[in-house]
Amino acid sequence: MMELIKITKNIIGDEEIDSVNGRDLWEALELKKQYGDWIKSNLEYYSEGIDFKRFHLKVKREDGVYINKKEYILTLDTAKHLAMVSRTEKGKQVRNYFIEVEKRSRVLTLSSKYENNPLMQQMRQTMMLYESQLELEHNQKLLATEQSAQADKIKVIEAKQAGIDSSGDFFSIMGYCSLHKIKIDVTLACKFGKHAKRISNSLGYMIGRVKDARYGQVNTYHVEVLDGVASKYAKGDSK
Repeated sequence: MMELIKITKNIIGDEEIDSVNGRDLWEALELKKQYGDWIKSNLEYYSEGIDFKRFHLKVKREDGVYINKKEYILTLDTAKHLAMVSRTEKGKQVRNYFIEVEKRSRVLTLSSKYENNPLMQQMRQTMMLYESQLELEHNQKLLATEQSAQADKIKVIEAKQAGIDSSGDFFSIMGYCSLHKIKIDVTLACKFGKHAKRISNSLGYMIGRVKDARYGQVNTYHVEVLDGVASKYAKGDSK
């Protein structure tokens, strides 16, 4: 907001308030009337010490003689009223400027009041902690999702490393079950393998071999064969 007229803090009466210099207001209003005549006639119905205060300013004239000039400091309310009664477009602009300054001042005062209020400070801290907690929970969920995805990838890799031959379509029984999260013990794995071997021979699928840390080498079966066997076991048909 562009400054139309300077507003300063001055003590009028017993209170320090926003105020303007009378001569500055007169210049801002761009009035044709002489300043001395204008200020005297307009302050006739105002109270000194409440609406304005006067002081003498010692100035040097062009001939070198010092004289005392009367100056006036006006409260913002008084300045607003004088701007309004000037009945000019400039007066309207100045009055609106004063009103906007007051609005901004009230906002700053209210903000400062809340800023220094222990309860408001505590509420603000609580909100900040709550927002931080929400952000932390969100990040933890993202991390958990990423870790789960990584874990699944690792299981696939481990399963393939544990029981897949070079073709990529053949798995050992334990490798296949690990990949598909099928709980299986050694006894069931043997039955699973026998069925897979029988189906492979019946359908003409090749049976491969891979190294195994526990048994040296184990058979691998085509994934389509293992899918069929797993489907039967899921239905309870283990014969």
